[in-house]
Amino acid sequence: MLAAGLVLGAAALPWWLGAALRRAGASRGLTFARYERVGYGRFALHEAAFTVNGVRVAVARIEADTPLVGWWRRGEIVGGAWTVDVAERAAETGAGTTPRGWVPLRARLQAIAGQLGRWAPRVTAQAGVVRWPGTELTCGAAVWANRELIVKDLAYRGLKADATLAFPADEVRLGLRGAEAEGSFESRGAEVSGAVVLWAQPAALRARFGGRGWLPVEAVLEAENWNVPGVRLKLGDAFATVRARGKAEWREGRFFADFSAAGEPIPGSAVAPLEATLRGQGDAEAFTVETLHATLPGLVARLSEAVSVERSGKFRPSGARFTVEADLAKQRWFAAKGTVSGEARLVTSVGQTPVVEFQLRGSEVSSAGWAASSITAKGDFAWPRVRVSAGAITGAAGESLAWRGGWDFETKEILGAAAEGQIRRATIGRWVPAGVGFDAVALKATAAGRPTELVHTGGAEAA
Repeated sequence: MLAAGLVLGAAALPWWLGAALRRAGASRGLTFARYERVGYGRFALHEAAFTVNGVRVAVARIEADTPLVGWWRRGEIVGGAWTVDVAERAAETGAGTTPRGWVPLRARLQAIAGQLGRWAPRVTAQAGVVRWPGTELTCGAAVWANRELIVKDLAYRGLKADATLAFPADEVRLGLRGAEAEGSFESRGAEVSGAVVLWAQPAALRARFGGRGWLPVEAVLEAENWNVPGVRLKLGDAFATVRARGKAEWREGRFFADFSAAGEPIPGSAVAPLEATLRGQGDAEAFTVETLHATLPGLVARLSEAVSVERSGKFRPSGARFTVEADLAKQRWFAAKGTVSGEARLVTSVGQTPVVEFQLRGSEVSSAGWAASSITAKGDFAWPRVRVSAGAITGAAGESLAWRGGWDFETKEILGAAAEGQIRRATIGRWVPAGVGFDAVALKATAAGRPTELVHTGGAEAA
């Protein structure tokens, strides 16, 4: 009996665990720089990493109970700073054999939560980041306990919120809370329901998924009777409240959208009523904007007829024209003066993809210390490229600058940009450092390529 106790006690000590983990972990994708014994019942791994199916998880330091102690009491696992890197090929692993979509993912999450609840009932971790090709997601401290994950400062592409992901019996619940918006969602089986609240105005979500796939069988997001204070939209001196409603619905393989907003001016504000309408429908391949017009302080925009845009960004043939007229002094969003008008029209040639041709005109435009007596631009847009074939700026002092160029959204490169002309101090006076004296700058320059690999020529001469 004593001998058995001694053997069990020796096995419980962590002195042997480092060598065993290094040997057994190497064949399973686990590596670490250093093993540390923490007392007689816990251990820590430093610079630990685990790689499987193109996903690499790295932790600066992770501390846990030894296996025998952990089997007895299930102590807390403590993680330091961490990263998760997802290789592009990881998304292809198991294609055709492993079901994909919300319902299969939900089942896997429930299974993982069950195993974690049993073997790791409490886990804490410091800040970390998840990276995959093209983007990343970061978060602050995270805590897993009672089948619930609480994450602080979750951030993705400028959006930031605290998040809670819980796994009660046969459910998945997600909660998000940001500075001005929050959301709560619940999944039972193939059904998902929830609500989004923005500026204290609610919108309801309902969706039903099939056995596999990320596209729901049917879904609807609906907001009714929104009453948004004008100050939220920077319209508080003209509109006390803006009323809005909207509905986006997916059913039987088709998408429908209907949005409208209206506002009555505050008595004595001398502005026109606010009105905005957007209606459209489509399917998985293209979306058709049927109605689009807006009348806002200092701005009128209107689409002449329906236009369809494919998923690739290409336009389908149409005679649609989109016009904009703006009086910058009357708009409420930034300090400016002058008038701007523009027009974009869809041009279709036989055997060619439709191209959007546009032109823009501005008169006596000034803002933030910059002024121009006239601005013109003429060009076209054919996905993925937008080009300005001819542009000109006439400054406040009568000088002129001609320019042209383009941008490719897919390759993210500048296309044949060039500028030639003169800029006078009166036009850009605010940005001229104190003590730098000149009356005019003669400029001639060209540029092309990615911003990080830009090929450019030219120069400037001050007079």
